[in-house]
Amino acid sequence: MNKNWRKYQGSLIPLSPPHQLVPESNLEIADLVKSNNSHFARWTTKFDCKEKTNFWYIICDSQFDLSDYSKNTRNQIRKGLIGCRVCIVAKEIIIEQGFEIYQAAFLKYNTHSKSKNKAEFQDELLSFGSEWEFWGIYNEDKIIGYCQNKITGKYCDYSTIKIHPDYFKLFRSYGLF
Repeated sequence: MNKNWRKYQGSLIPLSPPHQLVPESNLEIADLVKSNNSHFARWTTKFDCKEKTNFWYIICDSQFDLSDYSKNTRNQIRKGLIGCRVCIVAKEIIIEQGFEIYQAAFLKYNTHSKSKNKAEFQDELLSFGSEWEFWGIYNEDKIIGYCQNKITGKYCDYSTIKIHPDYFKLFRSYGLF
């Protein structure tokens, strides 16, 4: 695998943030797709441009306060934080305790994709470098969700978010976000 790309759900995506141009040419990317047995490669060009496009990112250029949200969203955030703890955790916590969450979340998807087994799940996490940050969502003392974020300078890529479906009704994801 090229050091600038990773395979995700059968496609190749760049490891660089969307506002940075990928260094490979279209021909080199096509070769990477073929050599990695991927369906396609996906990357961003014209990031934060003025004209409307078919793909978009959410860009937050300022700090958000709870009062900036609608009354309904503020209520759901407050509900989500009752009995909940959200904190940065060591990658090893997710490696050891995250597979059950991943598997339960994956089973709720309506997808043709194949779920990773425990070894594949753990191996992928082990391959992530120091630029990755992991957050755990705890209900009481039990981890019920996590997210993986790649931090590059002032850019944060909310790469993967998994919440155990048994806890959806508690709005725990609102506490995370």
